[in-house]
Amino acid sequence: MADVGILIPIALFLCVVIAIGLVMYFRTERAKAVAAGGGDYQRLAEEAVRGQRVLLDEMQRMNTTLKEIERLLKEV
Repeated sequence: MADVGILIPIALFLCVVIAIGLVMYFRTERAKAVAAGGGDYQRLAEEAVRGQRVLLDEMQRMNTTLKEIERLLKEV
């Protein structure tokens, strides 16, 4: 009977250690997934900025063209 009294705390301790190890493992994996997702978000943000710059350049060219058209119409 004394052997069971010793085995129960040891088994309980091992279960707690294994549970803590599993929790730490899955938290690490979740952190890795979040970090990988952050890279995707950063790439998407960079693409959006490039698109906005292209759009800004095109709008500036259109503005220049419009001003030229207005100048021509005023002359007529």
